[in-house]
Amino acid sequence: MVIIPFISLVVLNWRIHMAIKRREAFRATLSASNNANASRTQKAGPPPPQAGGGLTKTDANDQKGSKEREVTISQILVLIVIIFLVCQSFKVVVVGYEVFSHFNSDGGGNFPFWIEVVINLNHVALATNAAMNIAVYICKDTKFRKACIEMLPVWMRGGTRNKICM
Repeated sequence: MVIIPFISLVVLNWRIHMAIKRREAFRATLSASNNANASRTQKAGPPPPQAGGGLTKTDANDQKGSKEREVTISQILVLIVIIFLVCQSFKVVVVGYEVFSHFNSDGGGNFPFWIEVVINLNHVALATNAAMNIAVYICKDTKFRKACIEMLPVWMRGGTRNKICM
């Protein structure tokens, strides 16, 4: 029962990662062709003025910012999934043992000591997983970090309203 969600999570996140890689490669190709066109245009002379056409410097910066944001979000996704898989791996061991012992015994009896240890590790790992999610967001996402800091009382931020501690 645990294996199917594990495999689904790995496969779907791998597909998301590959789609992002393809999109980055496509953007790089477009950027390279735009740069080649720009260098040919500069050699031929100034381009004619366009009414609302072409990318301005601000548009290019916005596209760069959105690309960086997309990469950051994909890194957050990958980190959260990796942390989730590692923390849930203890549960896979316990469930696997339960299934194996159910089919190979008469169904009665207590768990061995090592399974009790793994169960306790599983509980700690679940709590760690929940705590690590916010740590990943704070470390990887500047907007989230700034929003969290803004929510803190002024005395915890170093005394000024706009000061960023991290």
